[in-house]
Amino acid sequence: WQKISADTLLEAVLSTSTYDLAYLPGDTLALQRRFGLLLGEVVEKHIKPRVEHTFGAAHAEAMSNLRATRKRRIGVISSYLREHTVMRYFAGFITALCAQDDVEIWIWYTGAALDAQSEALKLAAHRFKHVQSGLKDTIAEILALDLEVMIFPDVGMDCQQQVLAAWRLARVQVAFYGHPISTGLKQMDVYFSGAELEPEQAQ
Repeated sequence: WQKISADTLLEAVLSTSTYDLAYLPGDTLALQRRFGLLLGEVVEKHIKPRVEHTFGAAHAEAMSNLRATRKRRIGVISSYLREHTVMRYFAGFITALCAQDDVEIWIWYTGAALDAQSEALKLAAHRFKHVQSGLKDTIAEILALDLEVMIFPDVGMDCQQQVLAAWRLARVQVAFYGHPISTGLKQMDVYFSGAELEPEQAQ
């Protein structure tokens, strides 16, 4: 591991997904957990220590711009904040959260194209950022905010989200059911489901 650069490791985990696992017959939870443990170990032990020491300047700059506010900060990060099933599920929830007076909602959209749905979130949120490159810079920015909660609407839909979740970007990390299976990640603290998705043996 030590002979492999952090950039190479990051490229590897950003190109590996278990998306198709959910479509296999039978109980795949154990496999999902094995992958989650492997991913988490690669990120926590072999990528983070080599990368986060470079975040100092980004942290200092971000924090200097944030000291005036005292509101609780909640983040949302997704690749599908556009016309998509994920937004059909959660757009109303996110915009309602943005309307609360006692919180700031910071949104990072890591998808390719913006559309009317994206623009609506941009208007509603305290801050909306379209991340088109520089994943490490985005991680540094998010860590500097010291978020209370980060919401992941769709971990498992693409590789970026699972890596970001494994990094632990907030004190509490919440997975939604945009991809309604286990993330397999020990860094995920809470899963929000829906009653209509849960058969008797869903646990």
